[in-house]
Amino acid sequence: MNKLTSERGYVLIVVILIIAVIGIITPPIMSNILNSAIQYQSTEKELQLDKLRDMGLTFADEAILHSEDVALEETETWISGLSEAPSNQQVINQFETYFKDELSNLGINEELIIEIEEDASYRVSFEDISTSTSALTINYYVTPALEDDFDDRHMEEESKEISLSIN
Repeated sequence: MNKLTSERGYVLIVVILIIAVIGIITPPIMSNILNSAIQYQSTEKELQLDKLRDMGLTFADEAILHSEDVALEETETWISGLSEAPSNQQVINQFETYFKDELSNLGINEELIIEIEEDASYRVSFEDISTSTSALTINYYVTPALEDDFDDRHMEEESKEISLSIN
């Protein structure tokens, strides 16, 4: 009698099963790898925009401090050259003029775009500079950009007040 002990075809079935298992496992793994890469790129872009915004805020703060120092010095020189004491409002108006002039000397009029690298920059925009009886208020905002695409979601508005004590 002939017994059916032939194992021909067994290897073929094992190979087909292995290919099927690999075919079932591969798509989720590839999807996770691609999602991780996309998430990494998105996170990296967000971090770069945040850092650019922080750089713009630091630049604006330094420009304001420098302009304040120059304006204060020039205002004191102006007061010392007068024969009679000016009113508080005259001093504040003169300080504002010197302050705006110094910002202009720094290249900041209403808006300034500073390019850090070929595809990274930030925009500093001075919205309003106003005076009160004893202070100068500066409202500005900073918007970062990657690849010349200014992202308003990362825009930050700031307001600085310079108090003037007039003796």
